[in-house]
Amino acid sequence: MKIPCNPKSENAFLQNSPSWPNLLDERTAKRLAKKHGTPLLVGRKSRIRQRFLGMQQHLPQVDIYYAMKANSDRALLRVLQEMGAGFDVASEGECTRVRDVIGTLCNTVFSNPCKTVQAIHHAYDYGCRKFVFDCQSELEKLVQLPIDAGLHLRISVPAGSCRVNLSRRFGATMEQVESLATLASHHGRSITGIAFHVGSQATDPGDFEVAFQLAEVARKLLSRSGHKIECINLGGGFPVDYGNIESSQIDSHSSSLNLESYLSSLIKFRDRFSLEETNDRFSEMPQVSGKQIQISSKGMIQWMAEPGRALVAEAVTLLTTVIGVKKLSDGTPLYTIDDGVYGSFSGRYFPPDHFRLVPVTPRDSKDSDINAIPSMICGPSCDGGDVLAESQSLPSLKIGSLLQVPMMGAYTSVGASHFNGLEKAKRIWIE
Repeated sequence: MKIPCNPKSENAFLQNSPSWPNLLDERTAKRLAKKHGTPLLVGRKSRIRQRFLGMQQHLPQVDIYYAMKANSDRALLRVLQEMGAGFDVASEGECTRVRDVIGTLCNTVFSNPCKTVQAIHHAYDYGCRKFVFDCQSELEKLVQLPIDAGLHLRISVPAGSCRVNLSRRFGATMEQVESLATLASHHGRSITGIAFHVGSQATDPGDFEVAFQLAEVARKLLSRSGHKIECINLGGGFPVDYGNIESSQIDSHSSSLNLESYLSSLIKFRDRFSLEETNDRFSEMPQVSGKQIQISSKGMIQWMAEPGRALVAEAVTLLTTVIGVKKLSDGTPLYTIDDGVYGSFSGRYFPPDHFRLVPVTPRDSKDSDINAIPSMICGPSCDGGDVLAESQSLPSLKIGSLLQVPMMGAYTSVGASHFNGLEKAKRIWIE
């Protein structure tokens, strides 16, 4: 089920094309570029609200903690706080950001498995009571906190279909779970939560099936050592369709990712497993199929998720201007624009041609499709690696041509720098 938009707040700004919904119309794009200059990140708060409501609906009994590393814009944080979201913080700076915007860290989880002692105590003093660890050295930092600080053990899970493998660096193995359980008991502390993260841009929801299996194994190992699990944090990694995604969750009619179907599949996998505290009556570990484990009441478990990209990516569109035009030796057009990999395209995990750059043209223009040829697009720095597209179909452009890039709400401004003395893109909200 799709959450309807408010026509007053949306339709005045947006045009829907077969390939890209929610593009700025020509008049609005040109007006904003003239008024504010480019590069310009244009945000719409209604998109955040829409996506949050959709996640709430399709992740039943799951509390949403926004991973603010994706986009820490103050206005965006306020919108999510008003919607009832918690926040996943990863550093003292992010703690300070939430505290300044929200006033407290009571509804946060410190999910970075490696934190400074100063950051840990800063977070606790301002209300954070959920702290994630995955190794002995981090546990020894956390046991210095008062007894009401919740200790959540992050486990390693297979990377599966994800674009970015987080478990290569983070997460305890099942062998390490037992030793960490023993160490926590030695310090007189209880491990009350289990966390995992399948990795960024996990296009196959089946990745969560194995993760839930391992979470159940970890819960049973911890239970044997006297630890009662009260919280399961299933992380994030929910994918965003930038126009080049391959997934079983692609809608055959619209060629776009059906996130609602993806999340529903995830919940079905979750509900195959009983992650409730029991009387330790087991002799075998669960199978990947999950058929040996039956559902029981989940009243004792707090379910959490930490979406970042999937909540905010579609809320922002980039406006950028062509500042250079030339042809390569093979005749391929090369266009240089005023934003690049050191700016709003700083998500370096993604290869060239990942983002789609769309010319700002009249609504009924056909020239873009008819005269489009493979073109190279580069950013404004003097770095030869500042390449945004190797072969993207574009019509003939000239200096001053305006382009827009949808799906730019995540990992854009947060990773931007002033390399080469270049200015970062301005940010505005048009609602």
